[in-house]
Amino acid sequence: MHPDFSISRNNIAAGPKQLARKSRRAFLRCAASLPLMAMAGGALRAQERKGKLYALVFSNSSYRPETESFVNGDTVLHQVTEVLEQRGFQTTGGFDLDVKASRAEIDRFVQRLNNEPDALGMFYFFGHGTQVDGKNYLLPGNSETMRVAEDQWISLDRDVFPRFATQTGAGRILVLDCCRSSATPGRGGAGTMNQATAPPGCLVTYSAAPGRSALNLRIKERLSYFSDAFVTEFRKFELDRPISEFFTTLQVRVPQSMLREDWFARCVADKKCRPQEPEVVPAPDWPSALNFQGSRERRKDGGAASGLDADWEGLRSNFIPEQVIASIEQFLKRNPDSKFDELARRQLERAKQTADALDEAGLDITPSRPLRDIDKLGELVAKALRDGDSYASLAIADIYQQGGQGIAANADMELAWLRVAAAQKNGIAAYRAFENFSARKRDLEAARYRGLYQEAGYTPPPTLKSKGR
Repeated sequence: MHPDFSISRNNIAAGPKQLARKSRRAFLRCAASLPLMAMAGGALRAQERKGKLYALVFSNSSYRPETESFVNGDTVLHQVTEVLEQRGFQTTGGFDLDVKASRAEIDRFVQRLNNEPDALGMFYFFGHGTQVDGKNYLLPGNSETMRVAEDQWISLDRDVFPRFATQTGAGRILVLDCCRSSATPGRGGAGTMNQATAPPGCLVTYSAAPGRSALNLRIKERLSYFSDAFVTEFRKFELDRPISEFFTTLQVRVPQSMLREDWFARCVADKKCRPQEPEVVPAPDWPSALNFQGSRERRKDGGAASGLDADWEGLRSNFIPEQVIASIEQFLKRNPDSKFDELARRQLERAKQTADALDEAGLDITPSRPLRDIDKLGELVAKALRDGDSYASLAIADIYQQGGQGIAANADMELAWLRVAAAQKNGIAAYRAFENFSARKRDLEAARYRGLYQEAGYTPPPTLKSKGR
């Protein structure tokens, strides 16, 4: 997270390769600002949902040195907490809590969730993030940012991810509004965060993609770009729609809100900077239909969805990329300027990227040539192919690596799905593909995937690094 955002300080990570993609430029320039999902009412009544909604919100301003501090941490805490409570959450947390107080709050929060298996929990963090030797940390209030101080930091690997992991199916959400802006492997520092898989039963949303900055204006009354989009969109999001759909909406809204700044739009046009884009990381077992009302079922409006809603839900019946592309294009023609317009275009872009990823990996998956293990892989295939979920592709690679779910281990299929996930911008998969090609003495391919995992901002921990790599 950048406490001061100005071009003169070069706080925006430039990326000509990403800007060069025509489809992404066209998407980010899309001027659509149509209303999404009008809110059906105020806060949910307890009897309308299965299990309670709990949120733990940490917001920070004070860091050492002072130049790394924020001026708007209290504004973020107030507005994020307010909108969560308006939508039915019971909130706890605090402002500028030190590491001891932060860990104690996490302990109490997780214990509450464990005592109520049907409860849905959300952890929201605003502040600095960092990584050291491939391990991720959140920096609580008043901690050091310019030198390694692991004893002052909250470890994602130790204090957060294992604690929030769950098998209850109720769902746990982690929202991390902090930078991930170092694309160069190293010891890290304030403003860098490594790519990581979500713990079981969780959905993790980062405010910026791997290797990218989370931008924050030095104005006390203004929220960060991500927190502003979160507050604005959550006020009107229909809580009986899938949770993952809300966070996909933020992937659209954050860059759009940045491009509304005239000077920033000019900066992007000149290829000197690029908008941040959130990354949504669901665990392989995250139920795609789970909503904020605690239901794993698709929405039902009095027993029957509206014509538009039914048409939108019908898109999920396809998952082979060429079918997904065709069905979304037809949906957009049938329903021009609908409330799902931006989400549909986002899904169309992902489907096209996934089709390219399959070509890159040499996997020919079509209606006439379906994946042979499709019935055994279940929803993972739909997430990987229909939703373009790189972590689902990585999970499929894991299955082929170890064998399981009635599927025999297959090194070639493992590598193929690692290549799919890498093409979907997954740095962990790119690193494993690099290791795989290195072991096969295919140096050109190994060098290519080494570049991909570094570009994705992934730093392998020392225990994973090959000798001499």
